[in-house]
Amino acid sequence: MRSFDYLIMNTDRHLGNFGAIRDVNTLKFIGMAPLYDNGTSLWSSLGVDDISALSPFESKPFDKNPKQQLKLAATSSLPNIESLAGSENAFNELLSKSPTISSERREKLTLSWKERVKNFEGY
Repeated sequence: MRSFDYLIMNTDRHLGNFGAIRDVNTLKFIGMAPLYDNGTSLWSSLGVDDISALSPFESKPFDKNPKQQLKLAATSSLPNIESLAGSENAFNELLSKSPTISSERREKLTLSWKERVKNFEGY
């Protein structure tokens, strides 16, 4: 979750928008819920000209600094950087399916995704 939030620059991950899945009969923990409430990500509050991979932002809920949040994650839980190499193509293709994202915005988002993946190294 923290890794993905860093990559998509999610500014609103708080204690009320992640959860666990439990068995309804036994209440036994099954696993973590899929990520949801990513509405304030992908530089949503910025115009196209202001989108930058290195745009400063505050994260939540464990630390205001997104890089500090990554350091809080156990090394084994961080994605393999090599597995993210080239992921900008899939990211671009996914964004191309949205009728509300202009091609100019999509290009900037894709470039920023690629740069954030590079900056992910070392965490």
